[in-house]
Amino acid sequence: MKGYKVHLIYAGALVFVVLGIVGGFLYMQQRELDFEKKQTIIEELGKKAEQERQEQEQLDQQAMLDTCLATANRNYHAFWDSEVARLSRNDNSLPEYTADRVDQSHQEDKDECFKRYP
Repeated sequence: MKGYKVHLIYAGALVFVVLGIVGGFLYMQQRELDFEKKQTIIEELGKKAEQERQEQEQLDQQAMLDTCLATANRNYHAFWDSEVARLSRNDNSLPEYTADRVDQSHQEDKDECFKRYP
């Protein structure tokens, strides 16, 4: 009977050791899965942050282009008005040569905007 109790103790210890090993293995598997899950989340967040940065950059570029074009238009109207005043024209019109020069200046300003902010 005494030998039987010893075998039971050994069997119990063996079961305990096996459960410990299995538990440790499962724990390590879970840690590995958690690590991989965290890595995936970090990668997804990085991609999302990069996408948001690119979108913001595009919005900033568009805003700068819009501002540049608005300035080109204001300059065009100011140049036109100054030429009308310089030539003492009452009907807000300009001779063709002068109008062409003002229009060309306007087009050059707009072209420069599109070069700066493609």
